[in-house]
Amino acid sequence: MNQNKIFDFVFIGLGASNSLILITLIKRGLLLNKRVAVFEVNSKTNNDKTYCFWAKPNEAIVSDLESIISHKFKKIKIDGERVADIDACPYHYIRSIDLYDMTVKLLLEEKIPIYREAVEDLMVDNQVYSLRTATQEHQATYIFDSRPPSFDSKNTNEVVLIQSFYGMHISCEKDVFQEDTFEMMNFNIEQQGSTQFMYVIPFSSKEALVELTRFGAGKIQFDQAQNLLNNYISHNFGSYEQLGSEAGCIPMTT
Repeated sequence: MNQNKIFDFVFIGLGASNSLILITLIKRGLLLNKRVAVFEVNSKTNNDKTYCFWAKPNEAIVSDLESIISHKFKKIKIDGERVADIDACPYHYIRSIDLYDMTVKLLLEEKIPIYREAVEDLMVDNQVYSLRTATQEHQATYIFDSRPPSFDSKNTNEVVLIQSFYGMHISCEKDVFQEDTFEMMNFNIEQQGSTQFMYVIPFSSKEALVELTRFGAGKIQFDQAQNLLNNYISHNFGSYEQLGSEAGCIPMTT
């Protein structure tokens, strides 16, 4: 590659944020005649996260992602009791692997290169960015960097909480779920010195993602989450088989 040519846009990371930006720019024709590159170390092959969003039926994100939206919920249950109608603004579910595959397919069609290298250094000089990998250096006018930032804990004015979660994809013996109703913010579990709640996304009358979310100073541990989920699922839904799992951690700051 000619190192002297400057990219118009460089995207570091291919998670939810950069994927959605790229899909939008490509579908709107805003990358025509632009030099674009993506830097993403990992080649994703498994589903490891759930992406959900609220949107009205006529919003652009719904039409853009229609082919990978596998479930739409028009009712919501809160704290294990109240059920509300959200037909005017449904809750949409997609798998992270489907969003990744869709984005990569569009990148290939648009002949946008994906570099499987980590960006080790970023510099800016006269409004031009330089990024360096272990083997190459590139320049760009704009960079979208979706890597998690590091936080300085020495600043006493900053509040940093960790939103960590662990979810189990389960299949129950009995019909226990309402397919059009998802549940969130069910605090009827042990809090363990943090703020914790359950989240249930049904895929059928017997199958669902049941997820524990914690807001606290520390990340929830696998054994803690597994025990709470086992007890919660057994008590509320009966016997089940675990089909898969997902986990994640999101920093929440001021």
